[in-house]
Amino acid sequence: MIRMNMPPDYGCVLERLRVSSTGKLTAGARFEADSAWFDGHFPGRPILPGIAQLGMVTDVLHHHTAGKLRVTGFKRVRFRRVIQPGDELHISLEMATAQNIMFQIVVSAEVACSGIILVEPINQCERL
Repeated sequence: MIRMNMPPDYGCVLERLRVSSTGKLTAGARFEADSAWFDGHFPGRPILPGIAQLGMVTDVLHHHTAGKLRVTGFKRVRFRRVIQPGDELHISLEMATAQNIMFQIVVSAEVACSGIILVEPINQCERL
């Protein structure tokens, strides 16, 4: 179990990080019911904000690449399903080109969020 890079006490847990023989990254994640992301978003019907979903996908990528790639943006992001406390999330990332990584967050066999992460390599000098 790996704690995400999100702010402390935000209750995101990453599990089962795997890399397939084709290079596809997969991971499981969940947000604890008392996660600060759900505070006030929305009273009576808490949902996970889109920025938390994008942060989670970015954290999976950074965990795998050990800081060798910088996220420069996102494109074609679609939020298709509400993510609620206790939902089991299945995250997948797959390189489309050297600068584009396709991602999906799936909940109960339904795509909740998808899009493309724009990346660029970080050279050795920038890491120092």
